Amino acid sequence: MKRAATALLLGLLLASGRVLAQPKAAKTGQVVVEIVGLHSAEGRVFVALWCGAAGFPSEPKKACASKVANAQKDRLRVVFEAVPAGELAVSMIHDENSNNTLDRNFLGIPKEGWGTSRDAKASFGPPSYSDARLSLSAGEKKQVVVHVQY
Repeated sequence: MKRAATALLLGLLLASGRVLAQPKAAKTGQVVVEIVGLHSAEGRVFVALWCGAAGFPSEPKKACASKVANAQKDRLRVVFEAVPAGELAVSMIHDENSNNTLDRNFLGIPKEGWGTSRDAKASFGPPSYSDARLSLSAGEKKQVVVHVQY
């Protein structure tokens, strides 16, 4: 009788999730962005992480996360922690003159460095989110290499 009561109590506690419950797996991951090909250490580099297509890549206020780093010649590493698992994309600009914008020529072509995940190409406008899109699994540490275009 004592065993039956103990088993019943244990069953009820397990059903309520109070005993022996496994901690929930993290629903986030880490994204490490390696920017390659910066041709100078002048200015700053703006890196944006996008969790959807809205605003990609030209409306940084719609990005789910962003960071600013001082430029370094050739390579720069930027780490995003606790990134929600799912689809994402990365964009960056090298603001060499520190005026907080991507300078363009009279045709609208960037005069400063820019890049996206998967090195998505631009043709008659900015690259598309679908061309830059990656996926991040829960608990994953995703390495993303972005080659700067000048």
